[in-house]
Amino acid sequence: MGEFIELFGVMMAIFVPITMLIFVIKYMENKRLLNDKLARMRIDLERNNNAELEKEVQSLRERVEVLEQIVTDTRFDLHSKIQSL
Repeated sequence: MGEFIELFGVMMAIFVPITMLIFVIKYMENKRLLNDKLARMRIDLERNNNAELEKEVQSLRERVEVLEQIVTDTRFDLHSKIQSL
């Protein structure tokens, strides 16, 4: 029986560190993969946000151009003067 306990102790002394090393390696690998995926998702989100913002800026520029045309139109000035009377 003493030999069995001694053998079990030797096996545990060998397999526990190996098992722990495997767990640590797998953990670090999964952490790296998740960080890479998160970085890709952030880049995609930034690209999408930039595209949406560019569309919105373009739309606002077009609206400003229309408003400038309305305000600088001589008929608008005439209409304003009539309204003020």
